Amino acid sequence: MRIFKEEQETKRVIFNVDAELAARLEHAKNLAKQLGKKLNVDAVIDEALSRYLEAAEKQFSRIKGGTRGVSEDPIVMGPSPEDAGEMASTTAVQVRASSNLARTSVKQQKK
Repeated sequence: MRIFKEEQETKRVIFNVDAELAARLEHAKNLAKQLGKKLNVDAVIDEALSRYLEAAEKQFSRIKGGTRGVSEDPIVMGPSPEDAGEMASTTAVQVRASSNLARTSVKQQKK
């Protein structure tokens, strides 16, 4: 059993919210108060903001890393298996199945 309560540090932030949503929230708060309850709006907003920020941070890292639209798997270039060990005048290109190019071509074939 804990003797002291550990409180999480909070910071007040002001958001612009659609007027209709703000009115609905105020109405819900008033109804909850009449019923002797309290809405836990702060926890819901914290969770939603956390999910939003995780998505935004992923986008930032993609943009900064320059990996936007680039496949994680490289395109492998070299002589085709038939020409292995011989002087080949052509180069075979192998696109790995998990690359974006392979996924795009499969989607285009289905259309």
